[in-house]
Amino acid sequence: MKPSQKGNLMIKFKNINKGIFTAFVGDGCNDICALQQSDIGLALSNQEASLAAPFLTPIIRVSQISEILKVGRCALITSQSCFKFMTLYSSIQTIALTICYIRNTNLTVEQFLYQDLWIIIPIAFTMSLTKPSETLTTQQPFVSLLNRQIILSVVGLFFICCCSQLISFSTYDQSLITELNMEMANSINTQQIILANTQVIAVAIAYSQGKPFRQPIYRNYSLLLVLFIGIVVHILLTIKPNIINISVLCQLTKDELMMTGLMNVAVFIVIILFENLCIKQYKNQIIGQ
Repeated sequence: MKPSQKGNLMIKFKNINKGIFTAFVGDGCNDICALQQSDIGLALSNQEASLAAPFLTPIIRVSQISEILKVGRCALITSQSCFKFMTLYSSIQTIALTICYIRNTNLTVEQFLYQDLWIIIPIAFTMSLTKPSETLTTQQPFVSLLNRQIILSVVGLFFICCCSQLISFSTYDQSLITELNMEMANSINTQQIILANTQVIAVAIAYSQGKPFRQPIYRNYSLLLVLFIGIVVHILLTIKPNIINISVLCQLTKDELMMTGLMNVAVFIVIILFENLCIKQYKNQIIGQ
């Protein structure tokens, strides 16, 4: 077969059905046309073919195309997870800040820095380090962010986080806010930032699910370490905020601690369970395709 004929064959395959993606594996200059016309081109050498192919491997095996598919699907799902996490954490922070404004207080600079630098940034970085699954399944991920599963996940978790913060808002005592402490760490912004941090951690865990395109969350050791340290410090600062000299949180009363603890545990569980339901619906939707 001539080089031009190989390229025309790739074009014909794509014209048969617009939903079909073509792949071509080659190792010589006579494969350049087909490598350019295919959706996935894999060169098995570093010679002329490598100049036209978007993917190159020194391992001369056609089976390397499966590695491209596994890594590509993992990258797609990871990008979607990071998008959903970024959307939720900014929404959570906005709700918490709005509630503090309504109660004539504000989140302090230390609370913003604690949430952003200690929790959000390390989680956002390490949750993208999850490796692809070791097996290639027949299932295919959704390529668009505007599909039912992703919209349901983001909107549903936003609703859960909003409702839980509003419920917590209804328990606050407005008389605790004075002109002396409204710009400092007080019981209201302390409870609000604690709940917001719990929601961020729960969302990160929920969006780090592995199967079927990524390895399980317990294989991402960097994320596990960040989550472990974040949760431990989060609990310690909630119980004993004076453990450090920086006034991030204020000391809550026993009743406030009990109410905050119950609310945080309940919200954490609900977020994880809801995302698992979305994942089951996602898998059923894929199988039905």
